[in-house]
Amino acid sequence: MLRSYEVEITTAADGSATDYAGLKITGKVVAIKYAYGTLAATADFVITGATSGSPILTLTDVAQANTWWFPRILATQHNDGSAFTDASGGPPLVFAERIKIVTAQGGNAATGAMTFYVEDDTFVEAV
Repeated sequence: MLRSYEVEITTAADGSATDYAGLKITGKVVAIKYAYGTLAATADFVITGATSGSPILTLTDVAQANTWWFPRILATQHNDGSAFTDASGGPPLVFAERIKIVTAQGGNAATGAMTFYVEDDTFVEAV
């Protein structure tokens, strides 16, 4: 089942913000919808699992345009932990945690929004 979690972003005077999506999200982060609002074109975002710190997506100088992102993680199999150079892998995972969005350089008291689309494999039995 695909679930959505919307987050309103409002920056402080220095352009920074820390926001959270959901409470205990478990699943694959398959897409992120971005509505720039009044956020500056210099806005940077670091999106991670709030508890695990597991990376979901890092963006620098995001343009002032509504857009979609489809984050992917590369599979690793080498003994040294380095990533494969092909496009293998899949969407980042979160397990029983919030999604954390750290914003920098977003502009003074600017606003925007992100909606996270998470596929959870919860089995719902028909009655």
